[in-house]
Amino acid sequence: MSIFRYFVCYVAVALFAFSFSVNANIELEGVDGELADNLDIYKKQVSYPDAERITELAVSKYKAELEASLNKGLRAFGYFAPQFKYSTNDIQLWRSHDVILDIQVGPQTIIKSFDFKSDLNFDDKNALATVPAKLISQYEKLKKDLFNKPLISSTYDNHKSVLQSVALSFGYFDFKWLTNEVNVESKKAIANISWDLQFGKRYQFGELSFLEDNRGASLVESVKQFKSGDWFSQAELARFTQRVRQTGYFDSVIVRPNKSKKTEIAGQVQVPIELILISKPKDEFRFGIGVSTDTGPRLTTDWQRPWVNLRGHSVSSSLFFSRQEQVFDIGYTVPMANPLNDFFKFQFGIKNTTENQTDSTVYTVALQRQFGAENEHDWNKVVSIKYERENFTQGFSEEQSSELLIPGLSFNRIRKDDDIFVTNGDRQTASIEVASESLLSDIDLARLRLSTKWIRTFDKHRIIARADVGAMVSSDFESVPSSLRFFAGGDQSIRGFGLDEIGQTRVTNDGEIELIGGRYLNVASVEYAYSINDKWRAALFVDAGGAGEKFVDDIAKGVGVGAHWLSPVGTIRLYLARGVNGDEKNWRIHFSIGPGL
Repeated sequence: MSIFRYFVCYVAVALFAFSFSVNANIELEGVDGELADNLDIYKKQVSYPDAERITELAVSKYKAELEASLNKGLRAFGYFAPQFKYSTNDIQLWRSHDVILDIQVGPQTIIKSFDFKSDLNFDDKNALATVPAKLISQYEKLKKDLFNKPLISSTYDNHKSVLQSVALSFGYFDFKWLTNEVNVESKKAIANISWDLQFGKRYQFGELSFLEDNRGASLVESVKQFKSGDWFSQAELARFTQRVRQTGYFDSVIVRPNKSKKTEIAGQVQVPIELILISKPKDEFRFGIGVSTDTGPRLTTDWQRPWVNLRGHSVSSSLFFSRQEQVFDIGYTVPMANPLNDFFKFQFGIKNTTENQTDSTVYTVALQRQFGAENEHDWNKVVSIKYERENFTQGFSEEQSSELLIPGLSFNRIRKDDDIFVTNGDRQTASIEVASESLLSDIDLARLRLSTKWIRTFDKHRIIARADVGAMVSSDFESVPSSLRFFAGGDQSIRGFGLDEIGQTRVTNDGEIELIGGRYLNVASVEYAYSINDKWRAALFVDAGGAGEKFVDDIAKGVGVGAHWLSPVGTIRLYLARGVNGDEKNWRIHFSIGPGL
């Protein structure tokens, strides 16, 4: 026999053997949707017998194991009395054909009674006077979502888990289940739930305990917003942890209650709060790069020495460099009652600006005292006094030099629901600065500036509104430094124009237009954005305002469209704007990255 004939015979035998070795399968019918997907998982947990091993005994055993597995999946959805019907009992067909299993799920079990007992009487309003409202509302939601509803295991288990989590989060550390039963009457398709819970005493906050590094213990105490004897709250503990991190003194912060070291005082149980802190290194350096249409490419470097001494004094310095602006500053900070927002700061800085028709170098020495807000969303108050020497050329005039001693007062507040992706928030700033010839200054000056910005989100709709106004009174406007005059235009002002392009102008003897800035500033903006999906928004905006000799003078306008991308590093915004200012009409692209507040 030739090699070719051997090969043909071999292939024929292989195909014949293969035809008898291919396994059939079970196809489920009578179910669909989420239930079908769930049962398919349970079906795969039981292996279909190999074709050559299929016997009546093997099939009988497979059916028993399959039905037991499918019953688990059905009970998870409240079906306790299903019926199974196979398309055939012929063993030969089981070997070579798919078998259809028709499942008649029967009636879905309904929760008809919910017997809830606990040492907290949830039906007595007077007894619940000291029980957290969130725990009470969770109990009410639990009754609403379970009673007279289908017995779905995932829903049932989730409510159990959430109730326990809420109890623990409010200091019920001795919480336990005394009874947790679900009694099902499969013939009636009803279920009766019986719970008996012991919440125990609600724990209170105890003293702070530093397990490792206790450097800066007094600083940590100063940012603590609760006191020993207050009711425990996991949310307050998380807020305290965040405040400790925000001080900037620690690389790692772990804060946890230790129930095993509880103490009882006057009948109340207190849990000590343990802290594991790792202080930051002696010196920290950070570098950053960025780009925007206002500044173009920019580079930033920061250096900080957070621990000059154990009282939390710190030194920091930063350098900002872009084509139009270069800034260097160094500061020494002394924390007061709260290192987050209550401090003295001594600062020296140099700022050089070259943009449009402004050429300015400012040297600043300042002393600042910030009185922080007691509550997170209250106003911070800042009192300052600074000495400024500025060499500047504005417009086409000759270089000038000014020296000013400027006392100032400012108020600021930020409220937001997230640090990176703000959906609802607002920011307000108010400042007033004065200078007097009788107090070591070259001119008399009073300058007021107010600004606000609001972000509100309603489902897929987002509204962003902002306003910026300013006014200045001076004995000699021509001698007012460029850094204190008002200008408008740019990404955060009137889009459609470059940074600080808009201001009071005059025509020189040569017929050139000279930009001199304004005594007054008024800018308003409204933007609407619509969420296309989780990552993209489309936007429309209108900006208007100006900076001039009068509060309301020639109004420049910017209108346009934009897109927001919620990237992993924050919201990236791109706008196409049409700017109109008298006879001047521009098209301009604006690009920025950040939380937008």
